[in-house]
Amino acid sequence: MIEREPGKLGLEFMVQAGIEKLYKKKNKKGFFMMIEGASIDHASHPRDIATTIKETIEFDRSVRLAYEFYKKHPDETLIIVTADHETGGLTIGETTTHPFNWEYVNYQKMSKESLSKLFQKMRETGEIDTWEKTKKILAENTGLWDKIPVNAGEEAQLMQCYYETIVKKSSKQEITLYAKSEPLVADAIALLNKKIGVGWTSFSHTGGFVPFYAIGCQARQFGALNDNIEIPNTIRKIMKIK
Repeated sequence: MIEREPGKLGLEFMVQAGIEKLYKKKNKKGFFMMIEGASIDHASHPRDIATTIKETIEFDRSVRLAYEFYKKHPDETLIIVTADHETGGLTIGETTTHPFNWEYVNYQKMSKESLSKLFQKMRETGEIDTWEKTKKILAENTGLWDKIPVNAGEEAQLMQCYYETIVKKSSKQEITLYAKSEPLVADAIALLNKKIGVGWTSFSHTGGFVPFYAIGCQARQFGALNDNIEIPNTIRKIMKIK
């Protein structure tokens, strides 16, 4: 979502097309549709808050499309929104000394994964042979310096990472489930997290509770707090599938 060009197809289009296609069949047994905002998890593994938020916003808009269908067919539609797990241990309130700056999310133009791939390519071609060139690329794609204040100490830490990884050509990378991140990009995104005001505890899935929402036909069949394996069992019961 963060890099998608205007007019390009996304999750919302697929949800709308799926509803139209399945409903037009006029199947008397109805239809079942599972929609996944998969890149929310993908972006949470490397602790990329801006990409995670924008993926979640797109997912939210997709839920709205399903809800609009529900309003037209309230007696025969059930909508469930949940997650299979939490990723990253995301918390709001990284420190007591930094206020929340949610507007900073809008200044990041590339995902952490894509920015790392860009840096890997530019390292190979020698295009980032000075700190000023490197700083310019980071500023353009994260908003740091240009729109988000960076103090001398914070810049010094990034410069040290630049020296270790770019000048000395260290091959050490931050490895998560789906991607390998350049250390300098990882440090810049970590600084952006701090500036926004969020913290993370893990690069992996966590045991944190996930939300569960249900509306529509027999939504009350679902209890307040359950193991997630009970969700498909309840769906089968409602749909009368053995």
